Amino acid sequence: MTTDRIDRTAISGSRGSVANEISPLLPRILQPFISTSHPASLLLFDRDLTFWRASWQKRPFLILESAGYFFLPAPPPWSLPGAGHPEPGSLGFPDFWSRLAQTLLEWNNGIPARLDSLPPGLSAEGFQPPQPTETEYIFLRSSWETLHGREFRAHRWERNRLRREHPALRAIPWSGEYLRPAKKLIERFIAFRRSKNDGHYSRLLLEDQYRAHEKALELSGEIGLTGLLLLSGTDLLGIGWFALIPEEASAICFLEARQPEMDGIPVSLTQAFFRLFPRYGHLNIQGGSGILEIDQAKKLDSPQACSQINSQSLSSATSF
Repeated sequence: MTTDRIDRTAISGSRGSVANEISPLLPRILQPFISTSHPASLLLFDRDLTFWRASWQKRPFLILESAGYFFLPAPPPWSLPGAGHPEPGSLGFPDFWSRLAQTLLEWNNGIPARLDSLPPGLSAEGFQPPQPTETEYIFLRSSWETLHGREFRAHRWERNRLRREHPALRAIPWSGEYLRPAKKLIERFIAFRRSKNDGHYSRLLLEDQYRAHEKALELSGEIGLTGLLLLSGTDLLGIGWFALIPEEASAICFLEARQPEMDGIPVSLTQAFFRLFPRYGHLNIQGGSGILEIDQAKKLDSPQACSQINSQSLSSATSF
């Protein structure tokens, strides 16, 4: 007999096993465009998150808990219309959303939960309308492979200047022999960012980035990240960490660090990615960081596709 009750079981184990368990609970079709719901993101930037495998009528989904607050990082794959392909309209299974809202209200001691990582045009019926929270920036191979066009003048100038100054410039996949110089580069990069930001929010984000870089260096294989190094001879100039999604021919760039005094490294890393991974058509460099300089730099990297991401409060359900 199928019950309407929602149960949950904590997901535990190594980071690799946790990533393997939570990945099928997230909407794969959305992962290239919603970096915050990708397993690697959840594991890299966790702030003591607890991962829960929940179930409703034998349908599994993922719930996160942070400091006693329960919420959904993304809609369950089986709730998306069109067999998992996002289309304008409502998420499926209205009875589920009604039950979930009531359950999370109880678990959160009267505080409504929220549903994150909603693409435009989708919402759970019976709740307050979704609100924009992020804009994911998507780089297209068709534009970045050649950097042709007036809009890429600054990018070409930075790339060509870097090549002139470093004629031995090359990009290679991550290798453990560069662990020590990578740690030094990341420390310099974070210290440089700290010197440019004195707000408490920015400091917290930079601490998150530093810890995430440490996790990537130690656990990249375990949590499914691919590293890319930009070198001048044997000198390390930059490092980027990517989650590859072969079935969608997509990738997400989660982390990047570079020598602070050098321009053009992000441009060269992006071009190197498309050159070394020719089957991938677009690269998500994520949304806003809350750090002014980084956000401004991302907005200048055009042309690009922008994917608006929404969050919906699971309160004021019509079934209450």
